[in-house]
Amino acid sequence: MSPRRWSLGVALALSALAPAARADDLPADARATRERGYAARARVDVAVTAGPSGEGVSSFAAATRLSGGYRFSGGFGLTAALGFVGNAVSAEGQADRGGVRFGNALLGVDRALWLAPAFNLRAGLRVGAPLAVFPGGIAENRLAELSFTQAAVALGYRDPFVWEPNAVPIVLDLEGAWRASRHLTVEARVAPALLVSVNQRPTRLALAAGADAVLTVGPFVGHAGLSYFLRTLALENEHLDQLSAGLGAGVSIGAQRILLDATVALDAPYGIAVSGPRPSWGVALVADLRFARR
Repeated sequence: MSPRRWSLGVALALSALAPAARADDLPADARATRERGYAARARVDVAVTAGPSGEGVSSFAAATRLSGGYRFSGGFGLTAALGFVGNAVSAEGQADRGGVRFGNALLGVDRALWLAPAFNLRAGLRVGAPLAVFPGGIAENRLAELSFTQAAVALGYRDPFVWEPNAVPIVLDLEGAWRASRHLTVEARVAPALLVSVNQRPTRLALAAGADAVLTVGPFVGHAGLSYFLRTLALENEHLDQLSAGLGAGVSIGAQRILLDATVALDAPYGIAVSGPRPSWGVALVADLRFARR
């Protein structure tokens, strides 16, 4: 096992096994609404990335991921996610090319478990509609594949199954959050998936995982973390996995958060230290909204 995979596994294990904090560590109202008392939630991530895509070729992409859910009083819930991405490619001596494409739409059910006042888990199952498809034709297929890669990289591989092309994603979501103190929360997520092919590409297995530390001080919130994606079908040039780092800051307005996030791929195939014309970073504006139960 490589050092980075070992480090990520240790971080996930520690965040999942850490003891719960005291009940009086929980702040009132707004935080309780975010963590336990919400009936509905919605999140919008809008990310951009740019860079060279070949010799004499430059590209720009903007990706949007919409997600939300409804939580019933018993802890069961319904979830949904959808994405779309637009990109433009400019090459010397050629006409500019580009377009807007849908990502996959995922619908699911989940169950939240509050094991202690400051420790909760969520388990869910999602199934996707394969809207992220190649249109046909070598040039158009390459452009579409580039756009889905740009979207996944720009959003830090936080929900890569929205951008998996030509496949029906079947995803098991496992998430945990531990309130370490009044100001610090540690979050972890693991999502194994089966990607059922709808074209000549083989059906493959995948795993998305990550861990974040979230700091809140008054109305200000910041976070830093890692995301990891592994797929049995190579991402590019026989590389099966990608590690990314993310950093963000913003404000809380009641139970709502507005954030500016930055993400960067760390290693091959899309890392910033890897030579070659590949997408490697993203900047995103995030609105994370939760609505209290009446």
